[in-house]
Amino acid sequence: MTRVDDVKVSFTDVEGTFEHKTLDLEQAIRQLVLSARNSVKLLSYSLPSYDENWFLHNALDTAAKNGVRIQFYGDRETEILTAVSRLSYINPKTEGWYWVQNGRDLFHIKAIVVDDTRLYLGSANLSKNAITSSAEWGIICESPDVIERLRAYLDHLIERGRLKEVEVDVR
Repeated sequence: MTRVDDVKVSFTDVEGTFEHKTLDLEQAIRQLVLSARNSVKLLSYSLPSYDENWFLHNALDTAAKNGVRIQFYGDRETEILTAVSRLSYINPKTEGWYWVQNGRDLFHIKAIVVDDTRLYLGSANLSKNAITSSAEWGIICESPDVIERLRAYLDHLIERGRLKEVEVDVR
């Protein structure tokens, strides 16, 4: 049986009318990333790290400056390369993998793993539109079982050649 502990559900409330007792999704994700001590894995179809107003820039910069290893997994090589290039100057432990298409398939996972102990899993891409303008929801929880299964799946995709590591020249 898979354990999921300390579950918090967050939403993007595009109308501002839904009553809930948790943080909105943007705040919850930002807080999760800022809580990292060792590692952050960001998985998203859309990763607009090139946008200087992206809601995760400051949190990721802070984490990188604190020595946190940051890994990006996404659908588009250019987005992953941009994200890794940008943070590699702050922390050379930054890495990224992009999806190798086989037809019209996509890398469509939306998750964040922090310190291999906490997990965001939800419907939102990590894009500005998803976080500010779309009806989205996600959970943040602790689940070593789920995190291990996700890690094993990513390893499998890398071994099968479906995820390829970007190469960044940091000088």
